[in-house]
Amino acid sequence: VTDEALALAPTLTDAFDRISRLLAQFGDGNRREPLTISVVGSFALGWLMPRLKSFHDAYPRVDLRLMTNNNRIDIAGDGLDAAISFGEGPGRGVNSLRLSDTQMAPLCAPSLATTITSPGDLAQFALLRSFRGQDWLRWLKAAGAEHVPLTGPMFDSSVLMAEAAARGYGVAILPLCMFDDYLSSGRLVRPFALSVHSGSYWLHTALDRDKSAALIAFTDWINRQFAKIDG
Repeated sequence: VTDEALALAPTLTDAFDRISRLLAQFGDGNRREPLTISVVGSFALGWLMPRLKSFHDAYPRVDLRLMTNNNRIDIAGDGLDAAISFGEGPGRGVNSLRLSDTQMAPLCAPSLATTITSPGDLAQFALLRSFRGQDWLRWLKAAGAEHVPLTGPMFDSSVLMAEAAARGYGVAILPLCMFDDYLSSGRLVRPFALSVHSGSYWLHTALDRDKSAALIAFTDWINRQFAKIDG
């Protein structure tokens, strides 16, 4: 047995175990397995919803049950198999897999954008923000507009904040990749090209629980989806 074979053995064993569990759960064509996942709202609306059919087509025997969260995760307490959140780093007391880094930028209704010519002009508007106040501070610093005050209302949901911005209530700072629909439809526009990195989306699973076949399927699927984007 070569050193290379010994080194590869754990990886191969894990891969074969995954395949065996998947076949055992779904191979008879009858059994359905529930999979309960809590997802932060912006990710659910902007990324997951457009791809749900792809997952269902690939794994029709997984009974997917979706909930939303505001980055407050309690996998065991909420009876979850997994959770997706946004933040600066991995969660505590869970296995965390980074899915994607993201760029933040100001977005607003087209009617507001016509009156904005420089970052300093933002002082005239309500700056819509989430509990992550550092997102605006980071962008304003990069834009050389640190004097602009944060005077707008605060939202516990990026989706609600995006909707408020689309209705002309102010300028929101949002993850660009999660609001493509708003941008492509013209409901929101970018008054500035500048964006800043401000965290990542994470997939969290329990530390002390074996992954079910459905969770293995979802994890593999979502990894493939992001590999396509990164590639």
